[in-house]
Amino acid sequence: HGLSYYFAVIFGLFFLCNGFSFANKIEWATSATKGFESAKNSDKLLMIDFYTDWWGWCRRLDADTFTNEEVIKLSKQFINLKLNPEDEKEPKNRELQQKYKVNGFPAVVFATPDGNMISNNPGYRPPVPFAELMKRTLEQQANFKKLVVMQKNDPKNLNLMVDLALIYIERENLSKAQPLI
Repeated sequence: HGLSYYFAVIFGLFFLCNGFSFANKIEWATSATKGFESAKNSDKLLMIDFYTDWWGWCRRLDADTFTNEEVIKLSKQFINLKLNPEDEKEPKNRELQQKYKVNGFPAVVFATPDGNMISNNPGYRPPVPFAELMKRTLEQQANFKKLVVMQKNDPKNLNLMVDLALIYIERENLSKAQPLI
């Protein structure tokens, strides 16, 4: 084999390996506007990582948790948004920090496609508990959607109204809860 053959093999292996590494990472949006737009268009939940560049626990969440195979796999069911509220070039990040009541870093907020908070999860979490949190969030949203459909089909069912109202209250969406109570 000639030199060009070995060059092609090495180039091919390099390209193949890099291709796999790109596929094996969480795809993060870094623009709040684009992330929310993607969530609305895809009807996917948002997973918003509020972080700072200087805090060790933020870096550890990136290094340990966000590189875990299960977490990466589950992340494909979300629009993933990485926001640094201290970035002065992105004032929207600080607004979202306040909206979601993020008081420390790291914090991962799960939100509906229209931006209503599902949960605010402060602090570092190791990969397995974080993957469980992601699964629970997806299950809760699937159950929530079923409840909404059931309540529309049976609008006078008090149990459904109370169940939905409690979820809306838990999510701090009082305008949706009020008509149900």
